[in-house]
Amino acid sequence: MSNTQIRPEIPQQSPLFLLFGPLARGLDHDTVTKLRDGLAADKKYEWILRTVSSLPEDWKTIQSSAEDIPTTSSGLKSLEDLRDAFDQTVEQLSTALPLPNTVLIPLVVASHLSQFMRFAEETTPGVKYPAGLSSHGVRLTQVVGFCIGTLAAFAVSSSRSRAEFEHNGSVAIRLGMLIGMAVDAQDEALGPSGCLSIIWNSKKQEEDLVTILRDDAEVILLSLSG
Repeated sequence: MSNTQIRPEIPQQSPLFLLFGPLARGLDHDTVTKLRDGLAADKKYEWILRTVSSLPEDWKTIQSSAEDIPTTSSGLKSLEDLRDAFDQTVEQLSTALPLPNTVLIPLVVASHLSQFMRFAEETTPGVKYPAGLSSHGVRLTQVVGFCIGTLAAFAVSSSRSRAEFEHNGSVAIRLGMLIGMAVDAQDEALGPSGCLSIIWNSKKQEEDLVTILRDDAEVILLSLSG
């Protein structure tokens, strides 16, 4: 989420591996304002601003046409607050921290997409991204997303022109809001959700993990729920 300008030089015909990261739970009001100001400063990001500003109407459409998708009572208000901040009707978000997933996830996706645009243009000036990277001496070999980063990865990897990228990117931002709606509703009904990461650096540790998951899955689930 950093606004630091990085201008990496990629050797000709170098393979390029793009990795979009997970949810930034620590996103605060100042960071959102910096993201908004950065997007507003360049016309090439106008489509992102429009997409974010349209999220309250998308929320209403989902609520009226897909009644089986749960929502929270504060979801629409939070999205309207986000719209007003991105339209610069208000200086800063007023939604309490930590930001609800309904707002947080589309913001993270928007940040991923804008960072990719900046990266592509700074490494290969004039590039018609995403597919055009290969025509500028860079082989886009793999695009991967971790957790919510999958949405941006899909948008980049499935686009073959600027128009496709903007369309797919807008879809990714809206899908982020939809995911956030469901997560917030579940958290409101069942309590806050959590996430665990497990790593191993040897074959023995991997085998031990498989054994634990196979033999003690019920105990693990009880511990997590408790």
